[in-house]
Amino acid sequence: MDFSHNRLSGSIPDSFSGLKEPILMDLSQNWLSKPLPVAIRSLTSLQALIMEGNPISTTLFSEEFDGMNDLMILILTNTNLHGPIPDSLGRLTNLRVIHLDRNHFNGLIPVNFKNLKNLSELKPNENQLSGPVPSRRERVWRMRRKLRLQNNKRLCYDANGGFEDGLDSSFDSGISKCDMGRPNSGRTMIGGEVPLGSRANKSSFGVVQKVSIFIRKERGKKQPTWRIFSLKELHAATNNFNYDNKLGEGGFGSVYWGQLWDGSQIAVKRLKVWSNKADLEFAVEVEILARVRHKNLLSLRGYCAEGQERLIVYDYMPNLSLLSHLHGQHSAECHLDWKRRMNIAMGSAEGIAYLHHHATPHIIHRDIKASNVLLDSDFHAQVADFGFAKLIPDGATHVTTRVKGTLGYLAPEYAMLGKASESCDVYSFGILLLELASGKKPLEKTSGTVKRTITDWALPLAYERKFTELADPKLNGKFEEEELKRVVLVALKCADNRPETRPTMLDVVELLKGESKEKLDELEKDELFTAPQPADYNDGVSVAEDSSDFISEERDPRQELKEIGQ
Repeated sequence: MDFSHNRLSGSIPDSFSGLKEPILMDLSQNWLSKPLPVAIRSLTSLQALIMEGNPISTTLFSEEFDGMNDLMILILTNTNLHGPIPDSLGRLTNLRVIHLDRNHFNGLIPVNFKNLKNLSELKPNENQLSGPVPSRRERVWRMRRKLRLQNNKRLCYDANGGFEDGLDSSFDSGISKCDMGRPNSGRTMIGGEVPLGSRANKSSFGVVQKVSIFIRKERGKKQPTWRIFSLKELHAATNNFNYDNKLGEGGFGSVYWGQLWDGSQIAVKRLKVWSNKADLEFAVEVEILARVRHKNLLSLRGYCAEGQERLIVYDYMPNLSLLSHLHGQHSAECHLDWKRRMNIAMGSAEGIAYLHHHATPHIIHRDIKASNVLLDSDFHAQVADFGFAKLIPDGATHVTTRVKGTLGYLAPEYAMLGKASESCDVYSFGILLLELASGKKPLEKTSGTVKRTITDWALPLAYERKFTELADPKLNGKFEEEELKRVVLVALKCADNRPETRPTMLDVVELLKGESKEKLDELEKDELFTAPQPADYNDGVSVAEDSSDFISEERDPRQELKEIGQ
């Protein structure tokens, strides 16, 4: 089927999935500008897909081409694609021709390309690929003149990989020998000091020194898995914090994709503007990340503090954030089926439960929301962003603090009084659960100046037992009704206005697993779901249209209530 040169624009219609087993799909030289839809991946008999010359401008997911096992020819030349080359291509063993040239792909050439035994033509030239090229002993080099690598300035070759005489400049110009030595600045943080530049003032030194003190206290304990990075090393990894490497931006600053000398991919959070307050948040996040280790909490790779530069290094999450799939750039692609949503709910709950009940001292996150739940290559949840977190002393019921967080997720007692406790995170998690199940935002406009909370919308439907009406329409009815009911009931109980009635996160994990029928029956009979709610039931944070949904430091509480130990 040839749709080329037809001035098609926007996205590929989902109706394409109903086409009768086309062998070739040529959509080249149009104005298609949206991500590849599920409709394309459903054409499992497709043998050739040609998209050349469309301004698609997106990141391809690691699983983007899974299931297209008959595909032999893939042409994505000049489509403004960026991010890593999806490793799902390496699983399509019938591929013969791959053209990825003239894009903005970064990262490594996928290792599993060596499994493409039928590959005869590979063109990833004119991108931003980095790391070592495949060893000459690998099958890919048998293509010779049909392998194009040139104009990837950060690619290099290993002299021990069969390239003792260098590379053939006719098809890989600009590729130099790899410097495989570990950077001198890559010291581990065992009892180390934070390297501060000469420009750091006394205040800067005092705040960041807090991290050093913590690290010294850790001496003799389990060997840490993080280290100190030099600014030079992170400049090299992110291509000097190039705009094309930018993954996102928040209140703290910007996050960049990067690749280290060993080929591992990282995310680097860079402080936007230095200040004592921002420096404190940096120190808090590094200290907390250094304390915790859980499969559902984002891991710390290290940090950098030179002069007024503050950077935190994490593992890169290829599937970005939950927000991007529910409401952002990837929401139309429907990657989140019900099974994945349940796994994300469980993983997030277990990560937060670890912070509340197993970390020492206990930790309140204070900013649980969809953009702070990151997704790895298998869509497993990792809770991130501990810049607002608080350590809770033993015996304390709560801490009174300045209000920080995101409207729509804030518990009423925290938004109004600044009283932060584990229960505030439970409330935020309840909102997140409703968002995950329904696809709705925590706050949605009902008129020009008023926003309705997600609980205002969901609670009446739960009271009337209309649980299926709460499901995200993008699921197309493909969900387990009992699981949906369980998620909604747990979510609304977490988001109860009365903090004393909310469950703990350990309770939440148990309820989501659904292993105790008795506790689920008890939850369903809760007065929240059996007594009609007043018409003005809400979470106390409905705001005008022009208000910001993000609070970085709103105000001091009216009084500093010191109720430690009560």
